Amino acid sequence: MLINSYLHRVIQLLENDTTTLPELNQADMYYSRASAMIPPSDVYMYERENLKKASNDLLVVKYPQVAYQMITDPTQTLDTIDQARIYLPKSFNIGP
Repeated sequence: MLINSYLHRVIQLLENDTTTLPELNQADMYYSRASAMIPPSDVYMYERENLKKASNDLLVVKYPQVAYQMITDPTQTLDTIDQARIYLPKSFNIGP
């Protein structure tokens, strides 16, 4: 049940149009926790693949959205622009 709760929370955070950087980091933490809970045996391979696919599909969309929000923020700083620069390659590394 906890794995499903983590997965639903990840999806909920990533589907929100106004996800903030802390929420994105929280979704990443939930994904990591859920992944660690799934045993590494072949019996649970399907569950691991589903978790990975759902999270990756959403992150490919969400990373550029967050980067764009950070760049277009009128109160942007050099730090936020640098963080945005980090998120764009992350999305390209996850998927095409």
